[in-house]
This record gives sequence, structure tokens and C-alpha cells, in this order.
Amino acid sequence: LKEDTSQEKLHILKMQHTVALLVVFAAICQALPYSSNSDVINLDKKNFAEQVFGSEHIWIVEFYAPWCGHCKSLEPEYLKLAKNLKGIVKVGAVNGDVEKELAGHFKIQGFPTIKVFGSQLEKTSDGKGVQKTPEDYQGPRSADAMANYVLGKLPNFVTKVTTANVDNFLAKDLAKVILFSNKPSTTNLYKALAIDFHHRLEVGEVKHTEKDVVSRFNIEKFPTLIVQTASGDVSKYEGALSHGELFKFLTPFAKPLEKRSGPPPSEKKAEAPPPDPVREVRVEVETQETFEEVCLNKAGNTLIAFLNGGDIEENALEKQIELLEKLQDKYSKFYKFIWIDGVKQPQMLDTFNLASDLPGVVVYNPGRKSAVPFLGSFSEASLSEFLDRIMSGSKKATSLSKVPSFAAPKKDEL
Repeated sequence: LKEDTSQEKLHILKMQHTVALLVVFAAICQALPYSSNSDVINLDKKNFAEQVFGSEHIWIVEFYAPWCGHCKSLEPEYLKLAKNLKGIVKVGAVNGDVEKELAGHFKIQGFPTIKVFGSQLEKTSDGKGVQKTPEDYQGPRSADAMANYVLGKLPNFVTKVTTANVDNFLAKDLAKVILFSNKPSTTNLYKALAIDFHHRLEVGEVKHTEKDVVSRFNIEKFPTLIVQTASGDVSKYEGALSHGELFKFLTPFAKPLEKRSGPPPSEKKAEAPPPDPVREVRVEVETQETFEEVCLNKAGNTLIAFLNGGDIEENALEKQIELLEKLQDKYSKFYKFIWIDGVKQPQMLDTFNLASDLPGVVVYNPGRKSAVPFLGSFSEASLSEFLDRIMSGSKKATSLSKVPSFAAPKKDEL
């Protein structure tokens, strides 16, 4: 009996170990991109303008890459955020590894980048569409911190109904939604419903202290929500106080969305400014004027390759330029690419703290006056890893003590 019991215990331990491994494996396998079954809304260049610019809802949008370690660490908090804010704030995500054009339009320099799109719609420069101006979220990346930030951005389209203005409120053309509440301030859920039905329902709130209005509608408990139609009929809501159920109840009373042959103005794509043409990396930067034009006066990161312009042995220079062209094809949405003859401009190597051995590479951000020197072999794999790590934030930039510049040309040079 003792032997049988020992074998049974061993079998149970093995089963528990197997289950534990399966749980860990499942957790590892749940990787980015976000599942369509999650509460995070996947955005791409086809649906971004319609979704984000098509309403007055607040959006928080993460630009991520599936390979990015920081993005993977953020994923559980971001999923929690989306679940907690469902129906109140829109939580979206853009796979920047796939949607390079969209990431480039918003000048995404690294992953993850979180942007918040507020409620205010603005006309595009041509006046034909609308857009929103995003702001970067720089706070803690916990679900609670992100939620507190975006909830503070919620507009309040709810009318405070009192004895003094109730008749004017009820005289409006649209159906009236009235919440009788004993809360000290308007809840986020009710603000979100007011956004949902803005210009389609009149949304009001009566505090329990407004005794005359409360008595007029025979309200006996708080909260109570009613709808009064234009004809004066009153319907009381009896369901669960959830966004989904409330939205379903209110929709039949709302003014229908206008039908147009094309998308309504609020859903038109914002026309992005034309991107700067990609400069051919094959063309050497030879003067201070050109350097200012293609790098110093531009926003974002520039990869500067210092090559030996006179190195023609075994086509070394040509092979190095071809490698830069491959990298430019892959990363042109995130970096600009130029090359400079390091033999002619040794003082620039000193400015960037690069060794005199060529080729040398640095990523320079003139706006931030910072740089990340590259240490490694001049190969596609090594340079790709270097650029990916800068985008993920795992490579730290150092501040420069002076602005890099070309040496003054000699007097006998044309």
C-alpha cells in the first residue's frame, strides 16, 4: 500500500508539473499583435481616420512592434486598460512594424510610443476633412495611471438641469435623456454616453437636491434614468447600469445618423502632408550647406555613415553604399540616411566620439543634440539590430557638447 501511495503521489506531481509548464507556455505564446478578441482596437491606415477622427471620443493609441521587449512588458497593462475603459475611452493599437506609413505620419521614433487623441476635431489645411492633434503620453505605463490620464480628458456634454432651466431643456427638439443622481459629479460612464449621442439626444442630469424637478417626474430612488420623447412620452430604464445595455436602450430614441453618399465630414480622412522625398543615400554629403539641409534642419533621427571615399579596393565603398541602401529601404520611415567621407572630415568623428577606423556609424538627433554611436561590424544584421534597439528604447543616447560641422574648405577648392 505504501508503494502504491508513493507512485500515486509521484504521478500527481508529474501532472501538476505538466500543467504548470502548459500555463507558462500559454502565457509565452500570447504575444503581440493584439488579438481581435481583446478589447484593444487594432488600427491601420485603412481604418485609422474613420475610427479616431470619426467621433468625439477620446482615443489612447499605442504604436508598437511585436519584437519589442518593452511593448511585450506593456501588453498586460494595456489589455487591462482596454477592459477597464471599454465603452468610455477608445483604446487602440498600431503595429508599427507593419503600418510603417502610419507610424511615419505621426513621426514615431521608437516603440512603444503612446499618443492620446482628444475630443476636439479640427479642419484639415484644405478644409475638406477633419483631424485631431495628438499628444504624447509620458506618464507611468500602468493601467491605473493611463486610465486616470485619459479620463481627465473626457469632455462633458451633459446639461445640468435645475428648476430654473428644466422647461427650456424639455422644450428642445431632440428626445431628452435625464439622469437623476445623488453623485457629487457626473460619472465617466454618463459622460461617455453623452459623447455617443452628441447632437442626437439632449443629455441632462438632475441632482437629488433639485426637489421640485425630482417630484415633477415622481422619482423615488437614485440613480434613475428616463427618456422623454418630443411628444412627451416618458420611458424609464430598468436594466443594468453598463455602457452596452444603456447604449442599446437609448439608440431607438436618438436622431438617426445622417445618410450621405460619401463619408460624413467627421469621418473623412485627414489628408497627411506630403512626406519629404527620400534622399538617395548613394549621394555623398560634401558640404556644410548640404549637411544642414538634409540633417541639421530636419526633425528625427539620421544615420550618418562615415566611409572612406577613396577606398576602391575590391569595391569596398560600393558594397558599403549598397548595404546602406538596403537599410534605407527597410527603415526610411524611422531614419534618414546619409554618408560622409570620414577621411576628409576627421573632426566630425571626434565630435561623435567615433574611432578613426572606417567605416563608422552614428545615429544623430539634431533636435535633441544627442547621438548613439555604433559599435560592431559593418553588416546588415548588426546595423539592423542597432537600429531596432534604438527604436525600442534599449539604446541610450548621449548629449553632444557641440554641433557637428564640416571643416572649412581650403582656399584653392572650388
